[in-house]
Amino acid sequence: MMGGDMPWTEELGNAFLAQRADVMDACRRMRQTAQRYGYLRSNGQVTVSNEPYIDIEPMDAAYIPVPYYDPILVFAPPDQVSSWARR
Repeated sequence: MMGGDMPWTEELGNAFLAQRADVMDACRRMRQTAQRYGYLRSNGQVTVSNEPYIDIEPMDAAYIPVPYYDPILVFAPPDQVSSWARR
């Protein structure tokens, strides 16, 4: 997504530089939503903890997995995802 839409990526970078706290708060809210819906959890590649913020750490420090996902499937309520996926 980021590499395919460079103007959007640049705007995101500028927003982060100008409003770091606001962008990080938005990231925290999105992680909380994904975790609440059951999409963000520990697996064989990462450990997810909640102390005091949601923290995502690689299982192997020498290998950092790069997440790839459809935002609709991660940040939408499960009942909406299932109806969307049936289309």
